[in-house]
Amino acid sequence: RDLSERRRMEQTQMQTLQQMSQVMRTLEVHHRKTLQINHLNDLLQSSRSEDEALEVIGLSLAEIFAGASGCLALVGRDSRELACVAAWGEHRLVPMDFEVDDCWALRRGEVHIAAHAGDLACAHFVAVPEHGYLCLPLTVRGDTLGLLHLALPAGIDDSALGDVRDLARSVGETIKLSLSNLRLRLALQEQATHDVLTGLFNRRYLEDTLRRELHRAERNGSQLTLAMLDIDHFKRFNDEMGHEAGDVMLRGIGRILCDHLRKSDIGCRYGGEELLIIMPDSSVEAAHARLTELCDLIRAMQLRYRDGVLPSVTVSVGIAGSADHSTDEATLLRAADSALYAAKAGGRDCIVVAAAGASSVMNGR
Repeated sequence: RDLSERRRMEQTQMQTLQQMSQVMRTLEVHHRKTLQINHLNDLLQSSRSEDEALEVIGLSLAEIFAGASGCLALVGRDSRELACVAAWGEHRLVPMDFEVDDCWALRRGEVHIAAHAGDLACAHFVAVPEHGYLCLPLTVRGDTLGLLHLALPAGIDDSALGDVRDLARSVGETIKLSLSNLRLRLALQEQATHDVLTGLFNRRYLEDTLRRELHRAERNGSQLTLAMLDIDHFKRFNDEMGHEAGDVMLRGIGRILCDHLRKSDIGCRYGGEELLIIMPDSSVEAAHARLTELCDLIRAMQLRYRDGVLPSVTVSVGIAGSADHSTDEATLLRAADSALYAAKAGGRDCIVVAAAGASSVMNGR
């Protein structure tokens, strides 16, 4: 009996089954990668800071590109240099910092693949990856955000290379949009809570934070001290030197407060030349010592303006502690304001502590 036709049919069926099995494996891999990318996107959307997002990216990409090495580099402030902010895998061949022009992908604005001997290689390697690599520029609305680099594993063929390229593009889209949205969200939050001129928190943030910190101090049985500062004769300073010079002075004082306050302290611009500092877990005595140092720093500050140096200024300070006054924010603010008024009336350039039922002068000079 002639069984050749039957054998041909069986071979055809076997080949079909093998092809279907291969398609199913490819679909399973694609589905798993899609789930990983979706999970990455969910984590990035939930990140509260860029540092947290970069940690998520490093861990997630080590899983998505298992067996391969790579890094994420972001453009710095000068737009000419990149810094590696996340890396994964065993072989890290990209330096921590390199120039934008060192990468062909960033120059051309599109993915650059060097998978074969003789392919054009970028200049940003300590050593060019042995089995080739892929560089993908991350661009959002015409602005280059950074670069996604991936060293290719050994034995990759052209078909698999296409899959890697498509996967890298999907991952790159997720990363660049998430980081761009996160930066925008943080910038809007910064604008909503900070004073643009001094860099300190604004009055809106102060009102919410003071109420919360007072409740926390009352709950924990701790002390909170409030300090109100006013630049002495600032109107005369503006009249003589100009409002632009006044802005330079406010920026300088704001910088001193930002640099020398404790991390737990909260410096705010209360209005005009009045500044306010919330000092949680601080007694009036400890707050007075720190404010004396701040007053000395402000008095000794030398700010260059145009072709000269601005004249020095002093500040008057009023202090009120929650232990001596009500834990109601309005009452505490009035006590600090009254102490500040007493400091001005007492000759300025001094610190007045609002004691329980009265105000006592403690000279800050």
